Amino acid sequence: MKTRILPILFVLVAGTVLQANNSQAGSSRSLSLGSHPSYFHDSANILQWYSSLVNYPNQVEFELGDVIHGRNEALSNQKLPGHGGSVHVRPVDDGSWGVFAFNFQDYLKHGQDEGSFSALWARQFGALDLGLAGHFTTFGNSEVGTEIGDWVDSQYYHKFGLGLGTDLSENIHLEFSGEIVNSMAARSGALYNLTITDDWDTYGLRLRSFIQLNSNLTLVPMIDFLTETRTGLDTNGDLPVEIDIRNLNFGMGANLQAKEDLLLVFSSEYRVGRENLGWQKFNSGDYIWDFSENEYYHIRLRSGMEAVLLPWLKVRASAQYLRIHEDQHKYEEGGLERKYYRFTEIVSTPVTLGVGLQFGDMKLDLAYNDSAPLEGRNFYSEEIDFSHKGYSSVTISWLF
Repeated sequence: MKTRILPILFVLVAGTVLQANNSQAGSSRSLSLGSHPSYFHDSANILQWYSSLVNYPNQVEFELGDVIHGRNEALSNQKLPGHGGSVHVRPVDDGSWGVFAFNFQDYLKHGQDEGSFSALWARQFGALDLGLAGHFTTFGNSEVGTEIGDWVDSQYYHKFGLGLGTDLSENIHLEFSGEIVNSMAARSGALYNLTITDDWDTYGLRLRSFIQLNSNLTLVPMIDFLTETRTGLDTNGDLPVEIDIRNLNFGMGANLQAKEDLLLVFSSEYRVGRENLGWQKFNSGDYIWDFSENEYYHIRLRSGMEAVLLPWLKVRASAQYLRIHEDQHKYEEGGLERKYYRFTEIVSTPVTLGVGLQFGDMKLDLAYNDSAPLEGRNFYSEEIDFSHKGYSSVTISWLF
């Protein structure tokens, strides 16, 4: 019990000696409210809902990663950043040039296309909000003088996004986002070679709406579709593999301003998908399977709250229920003979606490989650942190 409570107390005690602002910004606030910002307003949305950048001009953010456990890599499969930051600039006060943003995060793994560097721009054109984005990730690794000889591998992602937003009526706002991903991979070594690939068959589409039913209650339906077809390197073994992923996510959120100083956030999701992997043939190496398929569905419920205790102090908390069902098959001989089958059904209940503090135009947001909730578009049961090592997040930002 101590290993789960002491880090939370550390975050809360640290929060009482600092002060930060009332603006809605950063991954720490998002994590505190259930870790999926699609269902509420937050600057963390800009990397997925590109047109929303128009709402977050002139600010700088720094992400410090998991400071409690000393983890600085980006857990992008869980939508949690490592070390990183962003700057948003509106060059002209009237917005005629739009808002420009630059975002970076380090320690991305080579199976992840979240963008080590991202450049974004958004502008209002009358009733239409337009957003454009480019995410760029490069991964390379090499080793010289091994028992099997020298080897070099590399993976590149160039993701280009478009976002649109508009008010359908006084009480209904609609947003669309989509992206297409160019992926390239190459591998040379003693065991095998992968000639550089150039794939454009990965894309994602998203749609959400903010429907204000009254002055206190807003509903947020959301749908998210991903298809990923490319040749790349397996994340575990660095082997060339044909990747085929389909993922569809339906969600419904609700924002309830229960009191002037109390926001409640709820959401539910049903996610269904599959991932097929097929090893590329090469001259050396013997593996017990050459094709795998993983079919899954996820059910998730979230509840979060944000309360203003003092003009400079907010406290946040959230709880989740996550149920994962997986069927995994592995075959050899091109999928003709099944060699392995695993059925998995797992329940996880992550809990998060956080604080937001303000002093002038500076803010500090802190969060601690007891089991690092997964938020990627596709993830697997073995990635859940049942050790309860948890994850901490610190975001520092300034408005200017």
